[in-house]
Amino acid sequence: MTRLTPSDIGFLALESSLMELENYLLSLTGVNFIALAAKALDKPLGPSKEILARQLVAVVPDTSGEGLIEGFSQALASICALLGTHSFIAAPDALGFKEAKERGASLTLSSDDKDFLCRSCLHSKSSHNGPATGRGFAQILSLMTGEGPKFRSVLVLGAGPVGLSGAQRLIELGFKPIIYDPNLEKALKAVQLAPGALLWDRGLGEIAKDFDLILDASCATIPWPEEKFKPGSLISAPGLPGAVPPSSRYTLFREPLVVGTAVMLLKAAWPSYRNL
Repeated sequence: MTRLTPSDIGFLALESSLMELENYLLSLTGVNFIALAAKALDKPLGPSKEILARQLVAVVPDTSGEGLIEGFSQALASICALLGTHSFIAAPDALGFKEAKERGASLTLSSDDKDFLCRSCLHSKSSHNGPATGRGFAQILSLMTGEGPKFRSVLVLGAGPVGLSGAQRLIELGFKPIIYDPNLEKALKAVQLAPGALLWDRGLGEIAKDFDLILDASCATIPWPEEKFKPGSLISAPGLPGAVPPSSRYTLFREPLVVGTAVMLLKAAWPSYRNL
């Protein structure tokens, strides 16, 4: 996973910023973050809302590796509030998981240098941020098209966990993912794991100007020139900073944390619906 910085996520701790982001998502897709998570997981909306409202989430900071990211735990607590989920920030590391148990948390959110995941305290089930993020952003791109896929091609930039999961979801939704990654071995593996996806080659079009639908799951550290992208294209971009820069030439939805967290929470919590 890409390590976020305080500047990437600081605004997410503010309720006004989250509401502004959700309103932008609504304007592009017609759904809010709860409805998006439900759609991404093929779950009904009503029970999804009820499940999230019944959760108590312990946000457990992790001090291992490169240590804490300033504002990360606060941002997660704000996202939980946006989703109608109760939460608290626990003590760091092992003490935090002990506190979660003592306070009756149903879910925990924790992140280290390698993974960010949500664990169910009730069902020994966990969900991981990379696959959840890819699935959520693929769903956003599908909703942005409005009129349905009609077997349209989507350029998927990046073949890591986010890009792979995004490609798999796009196939489920009726799209044709075309996967590009500068690491050819990684791209080939992703195509094998996503039957129906194609490996990009020059015969499929020029990257990225010949594609009007793009899922930017790349780990690009420097954005490409905006002229490289087709005017009027629709771009769903979980990558930070990613290949796609902001521009009025195309429609871009990018955010670093909310989509993946929402899908993770609902996926880990869903089995509890049987006990409601």
